[in-house]
Amino acid sequence: MTTPSAAREYLTAHPGAGVGLLHSESQTAALDIDHDGAALALAAVGVDLAAVLASNPYRVRGKKGEKPIFRVPDGLSLNRHALSWPDPSGKKGPGGRPAPLTIFELRGGAGVQDVMPPSVHPDTGRPYEWTGPVPASLGELPELPPELLSLWQRWAALLPVMRAACPWAPAELPAPAERDLNRLGGGSSRGGEGEGASVIDTFNASRSLAEVLGEHGYKGGPHGPWLYPGSSSGQAGVRLRPERTPRGAQVVMSWHAADPLGDGLPRDAFGVWALLAEGVDVYTADPAQRRELVKRAARVLGLPEPERGSAGGGAPAPPPLTCPRWPGARLPLCPR
Repeated sequence: MTTPSAAREYLTAHPGAGVGLLHSESQTAALDIDHDGAALALAAVGVDLAAVLASNPYRVRGKKGEKPIFRVPDGLSLNRHALSWPDPSGKKGPGGRPAPLTIFELRGGAGVQDVMPPSVHPDTGRPYEWTGPVPASLGELPELPPELLSLWQRWAALLPVMRAACPWAPAELPAPAERDLNRLGGGSSRGGEGEGASVIDTFNASRSLAEVLGEHGYKGGPHGPWLYPGSSSGQAGVRLRPERTPRGAQVVMSWHAADPLGDGLPRDAFGVWALLAEGVDVYTADPAQRRELVKRAARVLGLPEPERGSAGGGAPAPPPLTCPRWPGARLPLCPR
């Protein structure tokens, strides 16, 4: 049924029948919130849930919270995605693993529908209802906001970040650290100054994120947000994150889909420079690439190159970020 008249005729002839909105046919999508943790998970990837809900008055309430319905931009086809965290009650699932607890769903694409008013929910016995105005047509629905669309399109890259935002997930043992080879002339890698200071630490202390981004055409103030030079939306999507690396360096993430930095991973000034100036991703570089990268950074800073004989091996992989809100949590990003 694609017309209001056909729907009214059917519902008149079949009292109590349910109604579903088939997203693939209507070019629509929904954000289905199943747990309060959705705000934390979405904040970890730069999506403000409160702002998303406030921007859309067309929301449906069923058994749980309100579900905003959006219009999908023409020409795009979306799939359903769901985020689950381990059930905090300790309930076990198959194989003895913690049972999954659905936090939220991105609902859209072929074969996906959402139940709409005046359908009756089978568990509560109460009808679904619009919490505000009722749209007269699909054209009245607001278009999917850019940050939510970006999450949809980069789900695979951002899913680990949202899973790690679970505050009750058990902490994971850190991976064995590679030997610290980015030291200046040997000495302790723990020191922040003098001969023990690392090239990466020195780079982050002497080159700001704004400076490194500005050198590559990104526009913005000293504290962001910054606009990717190839952006067609005109909306600045490169933003500082509230968390820092364990050594205190600030990090940014980008929500520009075409941005080389837009892979859902946080980077400090050194990581941004490495990717934009040298074409090396510090997350995937092999030891030889890391050694060469650190040497180049030392030359850029006018510092002596690291002494291979005094340290051996390659520069360390980026350490996990720490969360001041839940110190023991498994959080590469803090959603505070």
